Amino acid sequence: MKRRQFTQTLALVTGSGALAAGAGLSATVSVLRELAAVPPQLSRTFFDAQLGDEFCLCDETGHTLVLTSVEDASRHAPGSQFHVVFEAGSRMAIGEGTYRLEHSRNGLIDLFLTRSDGLGGGPRFTATFNLATAV
Repeated sequence: MKRRQFTQTLALVTGSGALAAGAGLSATVSVLRELAAVPPQLSRTFFDAQLGDEFCLCDETGHTLVLTSVEDASRHAPGSQFHVVFEAGSRMAIGEGTYRLEHSRNGLIDLFLTRSDGLGGGPRFTATFNLATAV
């Protein structure tokens, strides 16, 4: 589920005023649990399995990014907060932003990437994940 869909649904559920206690509250908790479920393609396990794979940038350039590492980002539960790091060719000239990437076996994924200088001459791009636990 996309962030916008989540926000709109959450606003609808909390702003309706129709849900009071008892069954209504139980239904709200159930809906929130479903919305908070992490899609499998956004889990650390998914990215660990793709290490070394290429992801194609879905734009007119056709550049590829190689997934080089998956790193824990905090002292929280392992896998709940992590960074995914991609390396690109030295000619790749894109900035920070949300990009659609395509993986040959797993399809499309939209990621917000931040750029940093790579050690081997090419830029590195990082996507950070902060996964909420279920309600």
